[in-house]
Amino acid sequence: MTELKRMATEPRRRPKQERSRERIDAILSTTMRLIGEKGIDAVTMKEVGMLAGGPIATVYHYFPNKSAILAMLYERFSEVSRARLSAIVADVREAKDIIVAADRLLDDYRSRVAGDPAIQD
Repeated sequence: MTELKRMATEPRRRPKQERSRERIDAILSTTMRLIGEKGIDAVTMKEVGMLAGGPIATVYHYFPNKSAILAMLYERFSEVSRARLSAIVADVREAKDIIVAADRLLDDYRSRVAGDPAIQD
């Protein structure tokens, strides 16, 4: 991962305590919920801060802007996707297994995206 990409997908400050990691998770889950309800463009940092259980300063403490939150959400989605892909293709032993794996990959992706309006946006 390039240094620029790493900087874009990591929080402004690295959480050292469990409480800080929980705060980041609350910010991310609140943002996902709001995106699912309103769409990306309608979500504001102020609203995320209010609904994540803290002042707006807490959000800015970890993320410089909404794009940084979205970048981290994307990175987490990608990590899960890569893990699921690896698990599915691990079963490929012969050429005929590729079709089965491809079907499973498409079904898995469709169910993840169809079941989550935030990802669709």
